[in-house]
Amino acid sequence: MATRKEEFLKKGTRFPQDMTERFTVIRDGKEFEVCPICGAVTNVEFSTPIEEREGYVEGAGQPCKECNKNCGGLLRGC
Repeated sequence: MATRKEEFLKKGTRFPQDMTERFTVIRDGKEFEVCPICGAVTNVEFSTPIEEREGYVEGAGQPCKECNKNCGGLLRGC
């Protein structure tokens, strides 16, 4: 069984070599953030201010809901 990251890569989207590179996916003309942990496309638009995002971690990015629930404390250094 393929991991979420492997399934994501099969779709032709690449992971950035340097996390300073903006990493988003465009769907239906809108640009969405990609989870830096598992590579899933989030439901958060790139244009959403970080103050309005749930789980956003400065320097790490926008985790998906599942990773935020499971790994959020690790991203925040807890």
